[in-house]
Amino acid sequence: MMVAKGAILYVLAVAFRIRGRDRWLFTLGLARAGEFGFVLISFALQQAVLPGEIGQILPLVVALSMLLTPLAFIADDGLAPRIADRHPPRDAREDPDEIDEWGPVIIAGIGRFGQVVNWMVQMAGVKTVVLDHDLSTIGLMRRFGFKGFFGDPTRPELLHAAGLAEARVLVVALDHKKAAVRLVEYARAERPDRHIVARAHDRVHVYELYRAGTDDIVREMFD
Repeated sequence: MMVAKGAILYVLAVAFRIRGRDRWLFTLGLARAGEFGFVLISFALQQAVLPGEIGQILPLVVALSMLLTPLAFIADDGLAPRIADRHPPRDAREDPDEIDEWGPVIIAGIGRFGQVVNWMVQMAGVKTVVLDHDLSTIGLMRRFGFKGFFGDPTRPELLHAAGLAEARVLVVALDHKKAAVRLVEYARAERPDRHIVARAHDRVHVYELYRAGTDDIVREMFD
């Protein structure tokens, strides 16, 4: 039941242009049978719509689907970072934006972590330059009045165009763990006195970022 329902939901997610992890979260979250299934089954048995044998099996199907759903989310959380490392996200288009603004803080990656950092820094009156490889995320930022630039933050030419040589702080909030480490290594080699703050995904990633030269490391799910 969950496989059949999940297949239909996945097709709907594609049709309505739900992308990335949101597509899988949409599919996993709705593939189970809902609690109202118990009410419907009971009513169907009272009205003799369902045979008694099937009526005894269906509540077990509903209960098992509800049990499997959180396990599926746990499995998805465990597999998603590994898949991201093996298959880094590709740009929607090849040509990055032309950067026409500079500031003392560069934020590489504007997911949920980068968005909070950007908001806090700007509320403190400090100008930021936001870079991200996801065109849809940059477009969403712009609709809310925040300016960002599309492009791969790990590319040296884009970093220098964003003012890496003059920036005092670099915030690394990339979803791809290895790309984050490469970015820190490059930025540290370019200018040893620059302050680098990075988001880590797990304990191992903390040590990798520390060896790469990060000054401050924040584990999103822990700190």
